Amino acid sequence: MGVRRVLLGAMITAAVVIAALLGFAMAVQAGFFRAAFLDLIAARAGRRIEVGGALEVVLFSWNPRLRAQHAVIGNPRWMPPGRTAEIGELEIVFDLPHLHHRFGVESLTLSGADLHLLRDAAGRANWQWSDPTVAHADRKLAIIRSLNVPQAHVVLDDERRHLKYEGTASAQATA
Repeated sequence: MGVRRVLLGAMITAAVVIAALLGFAMAVQAGFFRAAFLDLIAARAGRRIEVGGALEVVLFSWNPRLRAQHAVIGNPRWMPPGRTAEIGELEIVFDLPHLHHRFGVESLTLSGADLHLLRDAAGRANWQWSDPTVAHADRKLAIIRSLNVPQAHVVLDDERRHLKYEGTASAQATA
């Protein structure tokens, strides 16, 4: 009788957790919990993220996507305060893991982007995912299969290579 009761309790707990996660995902997709969702993404990215316009999240799809208007991405903690990017419209389409593919980004589009790229003399840059001076476990980052960045305004200040650049750059690569 005791084992049956433990299994029943475990199944009920698992069902409640799954229902709560599905409820949260449905609420995010419906537009609720916007601030909490952005805080979750910012915490995962390790930098400040703001969305001044519309935020559309589609989670229940074979290719979940996120579309944000007037997005601002701040510098990481190891760089001086500031902005890495200001983006008019950002769209990310994710590729869920399946038979021969791991999790990835099917496409990334940055329209109306203004990029402020900095690297200090020690080699720390605001475009890096993690602080290069801190040892990390070997993390595999998601592969971006298609990139589209039309006419981005770029300001580059690279103290390590003594480079300065301000101009327009575009990138377009498809899978």
